[in-house]
Amino acid sequence: MIHYYITNASSRPLPFTTELCKGMETLVYICIACLVTLTVLWAGHHEWVSRRRRRSSPLPPGPFPLPILGNLPQLMIAGAAQHRYFASLAKKYGPIFCIQLGSKPVIVVSSSSLARAILHTHDKTFAGRPPLPNMRLLVGDKYGDKMLAFLPYGNEWQETRKLYIHHLFSPRRIEEFHSGIISHEIHRLIHTRLIPATNSGDAIDLTACTQNLVEDIICRAVMSRRPESFINESMTKEMARSSFTQGLHEFEQLVGAPLISEFSPFLRLLDYNTKACMKKWKCWFDDFMERIINEREKYPLCSEECSQDMLGIFMSPENKLSKGFIKTLLMDLFFAGIESTSTAIDWVMCEVLSNPRVIGKLREELQTVVGRREGDVVEVSDIPQLPYLRAVVKETLRVHPPAPLMIPRMSLHACEDVAGYGYVIPKGTRVILNVWAIARDPNVWMDDPDSFVPERFLEDAYSSLDVKGKHFEVLPFGSGRRMCPGMNLALPIVEMTLANLVHAFDDWKVVLPLGQNSLDTSDKCTVSCRRAHPLLVVPIKKATIA
Repeated sequence: MIHYYITNASSRPLPFTTELCKGMETLVYICIACLVTLTVLWAGHHEWVSRRRRRSSPLPPGPFPLPILGNLPQLMIAGAAQHRYFASLAKKYGPIFCIQLGSKPVIVVSSSSLARAILHTHDKTFAGRPPLPNMRLLVGDKYGDKMLAFLPYGNEWQETRKLYIHHLFSPRRIEEFHSGIISHEIHRLIHTRLIPATNSGDAIDLTACTQNLVEDIICRAVMSRRPESFINESMTKEMARSSFTQGLHEFEQLVGAPLISEFSPFLRLLDYNTKACMKKWKCWFDDFMERIINEREKYPLCSEECSQDMLGIFMSPENKLSKGFIKTLLMDLFFAGIESTSTAIDWVMCEVLSNPRVIGKLREELQTVVGRREGDVVEVSDIPQLPYLRAVVKETLRVHPPAPLMIPRMSLHACEDVAGYGYVIPKGTRVILNVWAIARDPNVWMDDPDSFVPERFLEDAYSSLDVKGKHFEVLPFGSGRRMCPGMNLALPIVEMTLANLVHAFDDWKVVLPLGQNSLDTSDKCTVSCRRAHPLLVVPIKKATIA
């Protein structure tokens, strides 16, 4: 074939061309023969190693890996639907199976009993995090693994988590500081964005509105400012807001982007474009964070709110955190907090507006508890009296967990006979929990597990289950040492947004694309699993709202 293309490039090929072609043909044949030989040898070696491992430290079964690449091609084909692909493998190989990423084994868990074993019984053993080159490239070599979610288990992780738990997300702080911000920003969204839309009758992008809402809440809690306030001379406020939102989405995509070189170093050229995008994002991130920190250094106590926000705590003399570490912590709060929370709100509004029965029962419950209160505002104190609303949120987090595969854990020590299955997980092995599959396990969720049925959480069989890490049948925030510390802030935001949006309007008209009869519930997954299409609606104004 090579000879054909070269010799036919010219009607009169030079004498050396023919010799060159023959040499190239010979080289190609030799390469093919070598590749076939290496493949056969590798397959034989892999089988020999596998048998030895099964005798000495038996790994769970799994799909047969390809030479060098392992199961990477299958995962690349699965793309954004890896949680579904893993669920299909669990049906074939069982609730615990092994895949190969390059030469590295990865254990995937898909049952609540195994989740309990990993996250509770052997929690300390699996408290590690595998190194993530993405984070080092995005933030820097020095601080790339300093985000709490990715920080290696040890003293530094413990001190950072203590800062989050006791100073940022404690129940007292949520009640005294954050709840006021949540209520204010939801009220602002209703009166500045949604009510004007009722008067005009124009469709609004509710996905974008709730995304901006969560950005405002988190940014005010973190730095007492909305993101568009940090503008440079070349930006308007609208451009600054758009840049911040786009930066969030790009970060999520880049964190979830596969770096082939992590598993097959000789294929590092395939990562060139991804690494270039990471470099660009890092420049944007550094510029934004520098402006935030420099302004606070210049005006350290500009208001009482500033003295209580998270940035004020980070920069307080008693904590003595470096500027680089502060940047990393801010990124943790911005990106982990905003993306997962806004994703949950988008899904809950989609499910509620798709189910007239559900929104009808919500309105009835809210009318009973809140009634015609002045301003028609649902407060944080009302939420415990709204069991159906809380059931709706639980069911949404069950059916649509924001992070369906969670962040991988890593075994700090070898673990034998996990949950009685007889398999050995060696030290340094990655473990992925498919919480999407766990929450749809037909052995646990017997009544149509794929359907959205909030009433199941009011039944005796499931009424005691919560989403706060105590029950392993539904784990949207994880469990154990590495569970999400921002859960205490995320849940009130989701519950309060749902309650106020439903109670503030008489109805919602969903705008469907031409030819569609129902809302499209397809998703797109990177680190989180967002809806694939924006939610377009026209709110119908309530008669009591001026």
